[in-house]
Amino acid sequence: AAACRERFARPLLRDVLGFHLGAGEDRLHQLFASAENETAGASPLVLCYCGAWDEYLYAGRGAAQPSHRLETALSRAEQRYGLLLTGERLRLVRAPGEGPRGAFLEADLAGLADEEDPESFAAFHRLFSAASFVAAPGGAAPIEEIERESRRHAEKVSDDLKQAVFSAAESLAGGLIQNAVAGSSSGAVFHLADADIRAYRDAALLALYRILFILYAEARDPRLDEHRLYREAYSAQGLLDELLRDPGRGWPENRFWLWERLRALFYIYDQGLPPITPWENIPPRGGDFFSSKTPQGRILDQARLPDRAVADLMLDLATTVPR
Repeated sequence: AAACRERFARPLLRDVLGFHLGAGEDRLHQLFASAENETAGASPLVLCYCGAWDEYLYAGRGAAQPSHRLETALSRAEQRYGLLLTGERLRLVRAPGEGPRGAFLEADLAGLADEEDPESFAAFHRLFSAASFVAAPGGAAPIEEIERESRRHAEKVSDDLKQAVFSAAESLAGGLIQNAVAGSSSGAVFHLADADIRAYRDAALLALYRILFILYAEARDPRLDEHRLYREAYSAQGLLDELLRDPGRGWPENRFWLWERLRALFYIYDQGLPPITPWENIPPRGGDFFSSKTPQGRILDQARLPDRAVADLMLDLATTVPR
Protein backbone atom coordinates (compact mmCIF):
# COMPACT_ATOMS: atom_id res chain seq x y z
CA ALA A 1 0.00 0.00 0.00
CA ALA A 2 2.84 2.42 0.82
CA ALA A 3 4.50 1.79 -2.55
CA CYS A 4 1.19 2.22 -4.38
CA ARG A 5 0.57 5.46 -2.49
CA GLU A 6 3.94 7.02 -3.35
CA ARG A 7 4.43 5.68 -6.87
CA PHE A 8 0.85 5.92 -8.11
CA ALA A 9 -1.70 7.59 -5.79
CA ARG A 10 0.30 10.71 -4.96
CA PRO A 11 1.18 11.55 -8.60
CA LEU A 12 -2.36 10.78 -9.77
CA LEU A 13 -3.94 12.96 -7.08
CA ARG A 14 -1.41 15.78 -7.56
CA ASP A 15 -0.72 15.92 -11.29
CA VAL A 16 -4.07 14.80 -12.70
CA LEU A 17 -6.70 15.71 -10.11
CA GLY A 18 -5.08 18.67 -8.36
CA PHE A 19 -5.06 17.39 -4.75
CA HIS A 20 -2.31 17.63 -2.18
CA LEU A 21 -2.03 14.31 -0.32
CA GLY A 22 -1.74 15.29 3.32
CA ALA A 23 -0.60 13.46 6.39
CA GLY A 24 -2.36 10.36 7.49
CA GLU A 25 -2.02 7.01 9.17
CA ASP A 26 -3.26 3.48 8.62
CA ARG A 27 -3.91 4.30 4.91
CA LEU A 28 -6.34 7.16 5.71
CA HIS A 29 -5.21 10.58 4.50
CA GLN A 30 -6.58 14.11 4.22
CA LEU A 31 -6.66 15.73 0.77
CA PHE A 32 -6.18 19.49 0.41
CA ALA A 33 -6.23 21.98 -2.43
CA SER A 34 -2.54 22.73 -1.69
CA ALA A 35 0.27 22.02 0.77
CA GLU A 36 -0.10 25.59 2.04
CA ASN A 37 -3.69 24.85 3.07
CA GLU A 38 -2.54 21.86 5.09
CA THR A 39 0.19 23.90 6.77
CA ALA A 40 -2.30 26.65 7.61
CA GLY A 41 -4.61 24.15 9.30
CA ALA A 42 -7.43 24.43 6.76
CA SER A 43 -10.12 21.80 6.62
CA PRO A 44 -9.43 19.04 4.10
CA LEU A 45 -11.55 18.86 0.95
CA VAL A 46 -12.06 15.10 1.27
CA LEU A 47 -10.63 12.12 3.08
CA CYS A 48 -8.90 9.38 1.10
CA TYR A 49 -8.16 5.72 1.77
CA CYS A 50 -5.01 4.79 -0.18
CA GLY A 51 -4.98 1.05 -0.67
CA ALA A 52 -2.63 -1.42 -2.31
CA TRP A 53 -2.44 -1.80 -6.07
CA ASP A 54 -4.92 -4.66 -6.45
CA GLU A 55 -6.63 -4.41 -3.05
CA TYR A 56 -10.16 -5.75 -2.88
CA LEU A 57 -12.28 -2.99 -1.35
CA TYR A 58 -14.65 -5.49 0.28
CA ALA A 59 -11.84 -7.41 1.98
CA GLY A 60 -12.21 -8.00 5.70
CA ARG A 61 -15.32 -8.06 7.83
CA GLY A 62 -17.42 -5.29 9.30
CA ALA A 63 -15.37 -2.37 10.56
CA ALA A 64 -12.19 -3.81 8.98
CA GLN A 65 -13.46 -3.20 5.45
CA PRO A 66 -11.85 -0.17 3.78
CA SER A 67 -15.23 1.37 2.99
CA HIS A 68 -16.39 1.06 6.61
CA ARG A 69 -13.12 2.48 7.90
CA LEU A 70 -13.47 5.46 5.60
CA GLU A 71 -17.12 6.00 6.57
CA THR A 72 -16.15 6.00 10.26
CA ALA A 73 -13.40 8.53 9.57
CA LEU A 74 -15.81 10.75 7.61
CA SER A 75 -18.28 10.76 10.50
CA ARG A 76 -15.62 11.63 13.07
CA ALA A 77 -14.17 14.41 10.92
CA GLU A 78 -17.63 15.66 9.86
CA GLN A 79 -16.60 15.41 6.21
CA ARG A 80 -19.17 14.84 3.48
CA TYR A 81 -17.09 13.03 0.86
CA GLY A 82 -14.35 10.43 0.77
CA LEU A 83 -12.29 8.61 -1.85
CA LEU A 84 -11.20 4.97 -1.93
CA LEU A 85 -8.15 4.62 -4.18
CA THR A 86 -6.32 1.52 -5.38
CA GLY A 87 -4.18 0.94 -8.44
CA GLU A 88 -7.24 -0.15 -10.40
CA ARG A 89 -10.15 2.03 -9.26
CA LEU A 90 -11.12 5.30 -7.64
CA ARG A 91 -14.39 5.35 -5.73
CA LEU A 92 -16.27 8.39 -4.43
CA VAL A 93 -18.45 7.83 -1.34
CA ARG A 94 -20.54 10.03 0.93
CA ALA A 95 -20.52 10.20 4.69
CA PRO A 96 -23.08 7.88 6.33
CA GLY A 97 -26.54 9.45 6.27
CA GLU A 98 -25.77 11.69 3.28
CA GLY A 99 -27.47 9.42 0.77
CA PRO A 100 -28.53 5.83 0.08
CA ARG A 101 -26.50 3.38 2.14
CA GLY A 102 -23.75 1.72 0.16
CA ALA A 103 -24.03 4.10 -2.80
CA PHE A 104 -20.83 5.10 -4.57
CA LEU A 105 -19.48 6.37 -7.88
CA GLU A 106 -16.50 4.45 -9.22
CA ALA A 107 -13.99 5.06 -12.01
CA ASP A 108 -12.21 2.15 -13.68
CA LEU A 109 -8.69 3.58 -13.85
CA ALA A 110 -7.32 0.74 -15.95
CA GLY A 111 -10.13 1.19 -18.46
CA LEU A 112 -9.55 4.94 -18.65
CA ALA A 113 -5.87 4.32 -19.34
CA ASP A 114 -6.40 1.59 -21.95
CA GLU A 115 -9.23 3.03 -24.02
CA GLU A 116 -9.04 6.03 -26.33
CA ASP A 117 -12.11 7.67 -24.86
CA PRO A 118 -11.50 11.37 -24.15
CA GLU A 119 -15.15 12.01 -23.25
CA SER A 120 -15.08 9.44 -20.45
CA PHE A 121 -11.78 10.80 -19.18
CA ALA A 122 -13.18 14.34 -19.23
CA ALA A 123 -16.19 13.22 -17.17
CA PHE A 124 -13.87 11.43 -14.72
CA HIS A 125 -11.71 14.53 -14.39
CA ARG A 126 -14.69 16.81 -13.90
CA LEU A 127 -16.19 14.64 -11.16
CA PHE A 128 -13.10 13.60 -9.21
CA SER A 129 -10.80 16.65 -9.45
CA ALA A 130 -10.11 18.90 -6.46
CA ALA A 131 -12.05 21.76 -8.06
CA SER A 132 -15.27 19.75 -7.71
CA PHE A 133 -14.95 19.84 -3.91
CA VAL A 134 -14.06 23.53 -3.46
CA ALA A 135 -17.13 25.52 -2.42
CA ALA A 136 -17.71 28.92 -3.97
CA PRO A 137 -17.89 31.81 -1.47
CA GLY A 138 -21.25 31.53 0.23
CA GLY A 139 -22.26 28.67 -2.06
CA ALA A 140 -22.03 24.94 -2.57
CA ALA A 141 -19.26 22.86 -4.08
CA PRO A 142 -19.70 21.85 -7.74
CA ILE A 143 -20.01 18.18 -6.74
CA GLU A 144 -23.15 19.05 -4.74
CA GLU A 145 -24.74 20.74 -7.74
CA ILE A 146 -23.77 17.76 -9.89
CA GLU A 147 -25.52 15.49 -7.37
CA ARG A 148 -28.66 17.64 -7.41
CA GLU A 149 -28.74 17.65 -11.20
CA SER A 150 -28.16 13.89 -11.20
CA ARG A 151 -31.17 13.36 -8.96
CA ARG A 152 -33.32 15.64 -11.14
CA HIS A 153 -32.15 13.75 -14.23
CA ALA A 154 -32.89 10.37 -12.60
CA GLU A 155 -36.42 11.52 -11.70
CA LYS A 156 -36.96 12.77 -15.26
CA VAL A 157 -35.69 9.51 -16.77
CA SER A 158 -37.94 7.54 -14.40
CA ASP A 159 -40.97 9.61 -15.43
CA ASP A 160 -40.06 9.22 -19.11
CA LEU A 161 -39.73 5.46 -18.71
CA LYS A 162 -43.12 5.20 -16.99
CA GLN A 163 -44.77 7.04 -19.85
CA ALA A 164 -42.81 5.03 -22.41
CA VAL A 165 -43.90 1.72 -20.85
CA PHE A 166 -47.58 2.72 -20.88
CA SER A 167 -47.36 3.97 -24.46
CA ALA A 168 -45.31 0.98 -25.62
CA ALA A 169 -47.67 -1.49 -23.94
CA GLU A 170 -50.63 0.04 -25.74
CA SER A 171 -48.97 0.10 -29.15
CA LEU A 172 -47.50 -3.38 -28.70
CA ALA A 173 -50.84 -4.88 -27.65
CA GLY A 174 -52.41 -3.25 -30.70
CA GLY A 175 -49.66 -4.64 -32.90
CA LEU A 176 -50.16 -8.15 -31.54
CA ILE A 177 -53.91 -7.96 -32.19
CA GLN A 178 -53.38 -6.60 -35.72
CA ASN A 179 -50.93 -9.44 -36.36
CA ALA A 180 -53.51 -11.97 -35.15
CA VAL A 181 -56.18 -10.40 -37.38
CA ALA A 182 -53.87 -10.52 -40.40
CA GLY A 183 -53.11 -14.16 -39.74
CA SER A 184 -56.69 -15.29 -39.10
CA SER A 185 -58.15 -17.81 -41.54
CA SER A 186 -61.09 -15.59 -42.43
CA GLY A 187 -58.89 -12.59 -43.09
CA ALA A 188 -61.57 -10.38 -41.52
CA VAL A 189 -61.66 -8.48 -38.28
CA PHE A 190 -62.84 -10.80 -35.57
CA HIS A 191 -64.43 -10.00 -32.24
CA LEU A 192 -62.33 -10.57 -29.15
CA ALA A 193 -63.71 -11.65 -25.81
CA ASP A 194 -62.49 -9.88 -22.69
CA ALA A 195 -60.26 -12.86 -21.88
CA ASP A 196 -58.61 -12.58 -25.31
CA ILE A 197 -58.00 -8.86 -24.87
CA ARG A 198 -56.42 -9.48 -21.47
CA ALA A 199 -54.20 -12.19 -23.00
CA TYR A 200 -52.84 -9.80 -25.64
CA ARG A 201 -52.40 -7.08 -23.03
CA ASP A 202 -50.50 -9.47 -20.76
CA ALA A 203 -48.37 -10.68 -23.68
CA ALA A 204 -47.45 -7.07 -24.51
CA LEU A 205 -46.47 -6.40 -20.90
CA LEU A 206 -44.50 -9.64 -20.79
CA ALA A 207 -42.52 -8.59 -23.87
CA LEU A 208 -41.74 -5.20 -22.31
CA TYR A 209 -40.64 -6.74 -19.02
CA ARG A 210 -38.46 -9.24 -20.86
CA ILE A 211 -36.71 -6.47 -22.80
CA LEU A 212 -36.17 -4.37 -19.66
CA PHE A 213 -34.88 -7.43 -17.81
CA ILE A 214 -32.39 -8.18 -20.60
CA LEU A 215 -31.18 -4.56 -20.82
CA TYR A 216 -30.61 -4.56 -17.06
CA ALA A 217 -28.80 -7.91 -17.18
CA GLU A 218 -26.53 -6.72 -19.99
CA ALA A 219 -25.69 -3.55 -18.05
CA ARG A 220 -24.81 -5.48 -14.88
CA ASP A 221 -23.30 -8.82 -15.94
CA PRO A 222 -19.79 -8.49 -17.45
CA ARG A 223 -19.97 -12.06 -18.79
CA LEU A 224 -22.59 -10.96 -21.32
CA ASP A 225 -20.45 -8.05 -22.47
CA GLU A 226 -17.35 -10.24 -22.78
CA HIS A 227 -19.20 -12.87 -24.87
CA ARG A 228 -18.50 -11.35 -28.28
CA LEU A 229 -20.83 -13.61 -30.24
CA TYR A 230 -23.74 -12.84 -27.90
CA ARG A 231 -22.95 -9.12 -27.83
CA GLU A 232 -22.66 -8.66 -31.60
CA ALA A 233 -25.24 -11.15 -32.89
CA TYR A 234 -27.96 -11.29 -30.24
CA SER A 235 -27.78 -8.68 -27.49
CA ALA A 236 -30.45 -6.05 -26.90
CA GLN A 237 -27.70 -3.45 -26.51
CA GLY A 238 -26.27 -4.43 -29.90
CA LEU A 239 -29.72 -4.01 -31.42
CA LEU A 240 -30.02 -0.60 -29.80
CA ASP A 241 -26.58 0.42 -31.06
CA GLU A 242 -27.71 -0.37 -34.58
CA LEU A 243 -30.91 1.65 -34.15
CA LEU A 244 -29.05 4.61 -32.66
CA ARG A 245 -26.53 4.76 -35.48
CA ASP A 246 -29.37 6.21 -37.58
CA PRO A 247 -32.33 7.13 -35.32
CA GLY A 248 -34.25 8.70 -38.21
CA ARG A 249 -34.02 5.65 -40.47
CA GLY A 250 -37.32 4.59 -41.97
CA TRP A 251 -37.70 0.96 -40.97
CA PRO A 252 -40.06 -1.01 -43.24
CA GLU A 253 -43.54 -2.21 -42.36
CA ASN A 254 -43.20 -5.42 -44.36
CA ARG A 255 -40.04 -6.86 -42.76
CA PHE A 256 -39.81 -8.66 -39.44
CA TRP A 257 -36.05 -8.99 -38.87
CA LEU A 258 -35.95 -6.96 -35.61
CA TRP A 259 -38.74 -9.01 -34.03
CA GLU A 260 -37.03 -12.25 -35.07
CA ARG A 261 -33.89 -11.04 -33.33
CA LEU A 262 -35.86 -10.38 -30.14
CA ARG A 263 -37.46 -13.84 -30.39
CA ALA A 264 -33.98 -15.38 -30.68
CA LEU A 265 -32.93 -13.39 -27.61
CA PHE A 266 -35.95 -14.62 -25.64
CA TYR A 267 -35.05 -18.19 -26.68
CA ILE A 268 -31.47 -17.78 -25.40
CA TYR A 269 -32.70 -16.60 -22.01
CA ASP A 270 -35.17 -19.49 -21.89
CA GLN A 271 -32.94 -22.30 -23.16
CA GLY A 272 -29.42 -20.88 -22.75
CA LEU A 273 -26.59 -20.61 -25.28
CA PRO A 274 -24.16 -23.57 -25.43
CA PRO A 275 -20.41 -23.00 -25.07
CA ILE A 276 -18.80 -21.85 -28.30
CA THR A 277 -14.99 -21.67 -28.24
CA PRO A 278 -13.56 -19.48 -26.78
CA TRP A 279 -16.69 -18.38 -24.89
CA GLU A 280 -18.44 -20.17 -22.06
CA ASN A 281 -22.12 -21.04 -22.16
CA ILE A 282 -24.87 -18.60 -21.21
CA PRO A 283 -27.13 -20.56 -18.83
CA PRO A 284 -30.93 -20.46 -19.07
CA ARG A 285 -32.68 -18.20 -16.60
CA GLY A 286 -35.19 -20.81 -15.48
CA GLY A 287 -38.88 -20.40 -14.73
CA ASP A 288 -41.62 -19.44 -17.17
CA PHE A 289 -40.64 -15.81 -17.72
CA PHE A 290 -39.04 -16.47 -21.12
CA SER A 291 -40.96 -19.65 -21.93
CA SER A 292 -42.82 -19.93 -25.24
CA LYS A 293 -45.17 -22.51 -23.75
CA THR A 294 -47.24 -20.18 -21.54
CA PRO A 295 -50.36 -18.57 -23.12
CA GLN A 296 -48.64 -15.17 -23.32
CA GLY A 297 -45.35 -16.74 -24.41
CA ARG A 298 -47.12 -18.51 -27.30
CA ILE A 299 -48.63 -15.22 -28.49
CA LEU A 300 -45.18 -13.62 -28.59
CA ASP A 301 -43.56 -16.64 -30.22
CA GLN A 302 -46.15 -16.80 -33.00
CA ALA A 303 -46.29 -13.05 -33.67
CA ARG A 304 -44.57 -11.28 -36.55
CA LEU A 305 -44.24 -7.59 -35.76
CA PRO A 306 -42.92 -5.15 -38.39
CA ASP A 307 -39.47 -3.62 -38.07
CA ARG A 308 -40.86 -0.11 -37.75
CA ALA A 309 -42.96 -1.00 -34.71
CA VAL A 310 -40.08 -2.84 -33.01
CA ALA A 311 -37.62 0.01 -33.70
CA ASP A 312 -40.02 2.54 -32.17
CA LEU A 313 -40.57 0.23 -29.20
CA MET A 314 -36.87 -0.23 -28.45
CA LEU A 315 -36.07 3.48 -28.80
CA ASP A 316 -39.00 4.42 -26.54
CA LEU A 317 -37.80 2.05 -23.83
CA ALA A 318 -34.09 2.86 -23.99
CA THR A 319 -33.88 6.60 -24.67
CA THR A 320 -35.13 9.64 -22.86
CA VAL A 321 -36.58 12.90 -24.11
CA PRO A 322 -33.84 15.49 -24.75
CA ARG A 323 -33.82 18.54 -22.48
